[in-house]
Amino acid sequence: MTVCIAASGNIRPGAPPLVIVAADRMITIGDIEYEPDQTKSVLLAGQTVALLAGEMETHAVVCPAVQDSLTTNPPPGFLNKTIAERYATEFAFYRRYVAEQEILMPLGLTADDFLTRQTAMSHEFVRDVANKLLGHSIDSQAIIAGVDHTGPHIFKIVDPGVAKSFDTPCFAAIGTGSPHAESYLMTTGFHKNFRPSQILYAVFAAKMKAEIASGVGSQTDLLIIRGGTTNPLVRGGTFIVGATQMQRLRSIYEKQQTLVRQSEMDAIEEMEALMTEIADKSHQSDHAAQAANVPTPPDNTPPAAPEPSGDSGR
Repeated sequence: MTVCIAASGNIRPGAPPLVIVAADRMITIGDIEYEPDQTKSVLLAGQTVALLAGEMETHAVVCPAVQDSLTTNPPPGFLNKTIAERYATEFAFYRRYVAEQEILMPLGLTADDFLTRQTAMSHEFVRDVANKLLGHSIDSQAIIAGVDHTGPHIFKIVDPGVAKSFDTPCFAAIGTGSPHAESYLMTTGFHKNFRPSQILYAVFAAKMKAEIASGVGSQTDLLIIRGGTTNPLVRGGTFIVGATQMQRLRSIYEKQQTLVRQSEMDAIEEMEALMTEIADKSHQSDHAAQAANVPTPPDNTPPAAPEPSGDSGR
């Protein structure tokens, strides 16, 4: 019950690649939803963030494990792909642990027991347990987004623990509001050459559109991740959009929406005139059709009497 959005772009010669992410603050734990003063974006590395959706108890285990892995065994270059794969691996480990606790432990088995003692079990029992293990899922997702020396990257982490690249569309969203957010981004014609201002507005507007979905919170956290360039004045890093800038962004969005609503009202007025014209044309066509279908009345005029001949009086 949330929405998290990431979009990348500014892929132009000499320009710093860019990723902008947004997330609400709605948290779901079991059947409880609330919106605390706590962000759902986690900085995993200098220019890589994780956006979290779904059951927070999953991410509460996975995130620290990934952060510890990056500290004790830092990947070369801190590639976003490697970080996303580590998150997916920890996600899969946690999924296996939960499945073992919920399915095998009540039977007095561990995962190793089930694998090594199958010859002593009935085929029906093995098949039933295996199907339950395979069908077990975790209602959690994450987005891993950032910039490394190869460019900007966006990955979705989904059950059962798979990292899927979204570098081609250059945007991704997760949570209950994701269909609304992704549909809006599609309508913008989003692509990798979008400029920073275009990306910023598109991501914020997508978050606003997603708020119509159930469980999406009204608070918004917005981060900008920018890669460096050969120009020392263009500094790379991760920047949080502050409260003052968020208010200005919301004001810009609301002003644009007012213009859209006015444009729609103008269009509706034009449609009224068009509907009247269509109705008039239809009415005229109906009359013409009726006239064409009226049968010709029979001619009941009596025949004219023959003229008398010239010698009739003789």
